[in-house]
Amino acid sequence: MPPTPAPVPLTLLRTSVRALRLPGHALRRPAAPVDFDETPRELRVRLAGGLAGALLRGPVGAGLAAPMTGLGLRIVVTAIDDQVSALFNPVIEEATGPEEAGPEGNLCLPDVRAEVRRPRSVTVSWQTLNGKPRTQTFHDWHARVLQHEIEILDGRLFLDHEGAQPIGTTVLADARAEQALAALYAEEPPTPRRIEPVAVATFDPDAWALDPIVVRGTAHPVGPELHPNLVRALAAGLLREQYERGGVGLAAPQVGLGIRMAAIDDRVNPPILLRDPEIVDRSDETAVVPEGCLSLPGWRADVERPAAVKVRNHSLEGEPVDLELDGYLARIAQHEIDHLDGVLFTDRATPDTTLTPVAGPAAAEQALASILADAGEAPPKAGKRRR
Repeated sequence: MPPTPAPVPLTLLRTSVRALRLPGHALRRPAAPVDFDETPRELRVRLAGGLAGALLRGPVGAGLAAPMTGLGLRIVVTAIDDQVSALFNPVIEEATGPEEAGPEGNLCLPDVRAEVRRPRSVTVSWQTLNGKPRTQTFHDWHARVLQHEIEILDGRLFLDHEGAQPIGTTVLADARAEQALAALYAEEPPTPRRIEPVAVATFDPDAWALDPIVVRGTAHPVGPELHPNLVRALAAGLLREQYERGGVGLAAPQVGLGIRMAAIDDRVNPPILLRDPEIVDRSDETAVVPEGCLSLPGWRADVERPAAVKVRNHSLEGEPVDLELDGYLARIAQHEIDHLDGVLFTDRATPDTTLTPVAGPAAAEQALASILADAGEAPPKAGKRRR
């Protein structure tokens, strides 16, 4: 029996109620059906495993829809009564019984709840991992979970139901820790600092090639109307997440926000917030340098880019301003602006290049193969992938 393929590394997005109102949010985009002819069974297994892993890592939840990880495909996984199930292309055929109110939340919106009225029973049709059609009627809690998750595939959330009033706000762990520490030492609580909760959507090369995924969407303009406090909170969230991940740049589409914004900090120059940026001039001189991406952790590919660029940017207040960038900073800016146009660094990779693992399981596998080969026990395995 062949070994079970490793799950795709998927990460839960994080967001807030007000961020859900921004255009192009990942949780507001209708998901695409899974094409069983175009998606090999091994990849379907890996996707189901990745979604189940994201669900079971916590916080505790009973269901998860693929868009909650930035994967815009019609897949739902549930974990109810010690049974984990994966439903591909699920459809609600019929909802019956009296409507009952119950508390609901979403793993992407921790600490936010609302009372939602739903029918007590629901009949769902879907395809199994192997493409076998199934239809079943579910009741009570199981019916509520499935209705909740399948709605997400259509870009609808529990907060959209008539009469649903959100209760609670998402508080980042470090802010919560500061509050708790002040209570422990009987100090005045610190002044709240609004930071938008975000998390990078992560994939591996197999899932990276799927469309649509969150990093593939063309972002919407921010425009001058966005409230300055929200701009500040978004900038803080993007910077905090890239620091947490050890990156030097992060674009809003990578965290599920479909707006033309990115934050850059190369740790040498002052940080930059790109707001509706546009590259208006490029140098003739180019350079080929290995690049990676926080949404494809552990992989690199050689990319040729102009050595210097002129970027038409906008200030924190929305006023036009030009940036003259060169060297590493110019490369970072080009990489992040590409994200805003739905372009990935692998699309820019030099001809005949390969994706090379530099960290994570793929790199460890390659290293072990090299060690075994050096010991004369086995030939080295291919550790590189075509882009």
